[in-house]
Amino acid sequence: MSLDQKAKNRGSRHRVRSCWLLIAIMVMAGIAGCASYPGPPEARDAVVDASPRQVMAEGLTVLIERGFVIRHADLDLGRLDAMLATWPGYRLRLDALANGDGATRLSISGYRGRQPLAPESLETLLADLLRRLQAQQPAER
Repeated sequence: MSLDQKAKNRGSRHRVRSCWLLIAIMVMAGIAGCASYPGPPEARDAVVDASPRQVMAEGLTVLIERGFVIRHADLDLGRLDAMLATWPGYRLRLDALANGDGATRLSISGYRGRQPLAPESLETLLADLLRRLQAQQPAER
């Protein structure tokens, strides 16, 4: 085998090795990306005797009092998205859907940074909102 042929063989082996290395890196990056996705957050739910508009209005008030900035709010759709700009950042979503029997299903979920909030961490917010809604009940009757 001549010197030129040996150099060509070494070059092609180097390209094959580089190709396999690149494929291995891409596979590992793909696996790491899948492993780091936290999934959707679990919601904290409650059923209240109020209209979805009342639930959303009170939810808006409670979140603003706690320092959240309301990014999107649609009282007709019953959806509210809010953010708190403290490190690592909090994002909350409040949904209010009519049940049909005059009650509303309230759902609160959120993220802390990129990680979903545990439902129990939303207990105080939910309790505060339920207290406010119950306080309005006698005034309406």
